[in-house]
Amino acid sequence: MLVAVDKWTSHWNRERIVLTVKGDNVTALTMLIKMRPKTDDAGASKIAIVARELALRLVDLSFPPDAEHTLGMSHIFADMLSRVDAPVTHKGMGGVLVLDAHPAMLHSKRVTVPTRGTHWYKA
Repeated sequence: MLVAVDKWTSHWNRERIVLTVKGDNVTALTMLIKMRPKTDDAGASKIAIVARELALRLVDLSFPPDAEHTLGMSHIFADMLSRVDAPVTHKGMGGVLVLDAHPAMLHSKRVTVPTRGTHWYKA
């Protein structure tokens, strides 16, 4: 979520908008609204860093962001993309991996995101 907000900020940071984020991760959506992690999370200190960075990027919004929870089952294609490096668990005939990709993705090119060093963080 932080990377997406960082990437899209230049498109809306000077407008009076209500940012609405849809997702299936309740922790991330809660962090978006409250700008802090739940205190009882085991990894709260690491999540707190992300929450602070998210708050810094959203500080210029005219209105607080909205969050919409969607069922994880509706994210089939996004889940496939997020697991592109995971071990293959399903193979079709002849041992070929079967993916029901959207036609727009058939000729897509994979791009590796650069590592973000300490200079990327604002806090």
